[in-house]
Amino acid sequence: MEIIRFLAICLVVFNHTDGYFIHFATTDNSLTYCISMAVSVICRINVPLFFMVSGALLLRKEEDLSTLYKKRIVRIAAVIIIFSAIQYTANQIAGKLTGEWSVISFLKSLYTADVTESYWFLYSYMAILLMLPFLRKMARGMTEQEFRYLFLLKIIFDVVLRVIATYSGISVGLSLWILTDNVFYVMFGYYMEHILTKRRYEMFHMGKITALFLVFVLLSMGAVVAEYLVKGEYSQSYLGIFTPVLAIMVYYMVKSICMKYTLPEIGYKTAVYLGGSAFGIYLIEKLVRRQLLPLYLYLCQVTVGPLANTVYVLGTIGLALIYVSIMKKVPGIRQLI
Repeated sequence: MEIIRFLAICLVVFNHTDGYFIHFATTDNSLTYCISMAVSVICRINVPLFFMVSGALLLRKEEDLSTLYKKRIVRIAAVIIIFSAIQYTANQIAGKLTGEWSVISFLKSLYTADVTESYWFLYSYMAILLMLPFLRKMARGMTEQEFRYLFLLKIIFDVVLRVIATYSGISVGLSLWILTDNVFYVMFGYYMEHILTKRRYEMFHMGKITALFLVFVLLSMGAVVAEYLVKGEYSQSYLGIFTPVLAIMVYYMVKSICMKYTLPEIGYKTAVYLGGSAFGIYLIEKLVRRQLLPLYLYLCQVTVGPLANTVYVLGTIGLALIYVSIMKKVPGIRQLI
């Protein structure tokens, strides 16, 4: 779980830089184009992995409503308020605040989730927590066949119907709430952790699953190019067309490897530390990226974009880890992150 968490936050940070989408959409270099597009496709599994970990951990727990609110919902509400206030103030200091600074303006932005774009996940996660009693009952009552049916529906709506809409201009007038990303991936996290049998994980073959993973990455890249040929411009819509498949495959690969191999004590402690810092990194990574932006711009002038972006991402994660370690020593904040 901790390895998946840390992998997810690394992809989140990358997703918020020029390496995601910008490099392949604006470059004339073939190698940069291919690498940037491939990594951008893989990057789209970031939030789904977070939701899958949440589903794996939360849907099997027994909690009454009082415990749910006191232990989880109040905590996330506090995180949203406190860190949104920090982001709002930071935007004011950096001169990036739209409109005049005021308590009323902040409360409006807080209510509409407009303080900072990346915090949409917190609101989506809050929605999951509010629905948790119902999702728990539903997940526990579903058979493996019904989970497969749910996956099939996701593919039909996210892949088949999306392609039809793109090339025909006609969108289906039907939507299923269970296929929204937060609900679907939370449910499938439960499936991967508690329904899929140990024997299925023992059947893991690194070569075959890696080859299949690359096939779906290439199919996604092909879909992006095909859309460009039709519309004449790049968009992000097809980067995630096979995200359900890729996210589930990565979860399967990581868990299979962890079941097969035992980490040494230092490796285990490192994984726990990194995974346990993922949420804190997510909360402050925008501020850290802003702090390291001059370094990134300088590196863009003296090196190539992908290399500068890689240093930028690694530097952001490293510096954020230091800040999170300090924050975890602060009473009150430690319980939130």
